[in-house]
Amino acid sequence: MAEKKKRRRPRSYLDDFKKDASGNYVYRGDVYKYSGGEKSFRRLGWELIAVSAVIAAAVIGAGFSDTPAMLNCFYVIIPYIAEVAFAALSVWAVIRIVYGGEELRSYVYKHSVRAIPWRTTALIIAAGAGAAAITVFGITEPENAQWARMAWIYGAKAAVIAGAAVLKAIAANASWDAK
Repeated sequence: MAEKKKRRRPRSYLDDFKKDASGNYVYRGDVYKYSGGEKSFRRLGWELIAVSAVIAAAVIGAGFSDTPAMLNCFYVIIPYIAEVAFAALSVWAVIRIVYGGEELRSYVYKHSVRAIPWRTTALIIAAGAGAAAITVFGITEPENAQWARMAWIYGAKAAVIAGAAVLKAIAANASWDAK
């Protein structure tokens, strides 16, 4: 009979903290170290920050559009909300990597380095769905379509998609070793 897979309980990473002789908690779990060295990690950090800034600026910039599609059309707003959520998750993962430094605890590594690929994929899908929804709005309601203003949103969606693809590639090329 097949053995059941043991399910990890929430916050099980706290089991990796043990008390030392003085009563303080010390992390005793796995650590992942960036294999490129300190100088290479600083460059990686700046690349991640720059790409994340572009993504954040593009998502926020698209939200400032006052086209009718962004003001009162649910099938345009819902993908935008998903885009904001996945952009925030991706930026948060980058912040955790940069703040954590060259050595990341296993739970930070799992929720940042290993999470960037699926978060950026979801961000690309949400931005693409948003661009498709804006196109549908322009076709179905031509009297309300303001194509010149909607071009701003298309540009922002393209920047988000390109930025997410670059962020995914940078994270995939970064080499981390279990220590």
